[in-house]
Amino acid sequence: MRLPLALALVAAPLLLAAGCDVLTNRPPLARDYGAPYAVRNGVVVGFPGEVERRTPAITATGDLWVVVRYRGGCGEHAFDLERDAVQGGSIIWLEHLVSDETCDETIDDTLRVSLSAALRPGGTQPALALATPDGDELAILLPSGGEE
Repeated sequence: MRLPLALALVAAPLLLAAGCDVLTNRPPLARDYGAPYAVRNGVVVGFPGEVERRTPAITATGDLWVVVRYRGGCGEHAFDLERDAVQGGSIIWLEHLVSDETCDETIDDTLRVSLSAALRPGGTQPALALATPDGDELAILLPSGGEE
């Protein structure tokens, strides 16, 4: 087991304190998530050297792969990356933008979002957490490189 994975397995339960931002141990900030959606566990295929990876996942180049579920099927849907810089790092979330939606089908969509706007210059990022509309904050460990 590689050291970063071992650290993730030990640190993740400590970081995911219920009802608090993982970076500052304070009540969550007010965030605009836009239209309703949920972050889902999923599988992404196409990472070099691997057949598949569970989501949310991050690449060495700073792209976040995440599976979202929402209602729709007829209108335009987009997801914008939002960010709060907080002591100790950044909290990111997706704002779901919808226009002209009249359908009500369940849609599962795999998004690949560049995190370059959320990362500090020079690659020095102490901590990054993905906030979800249901109130969870998932710690994201940035890879040290070597995979896309």
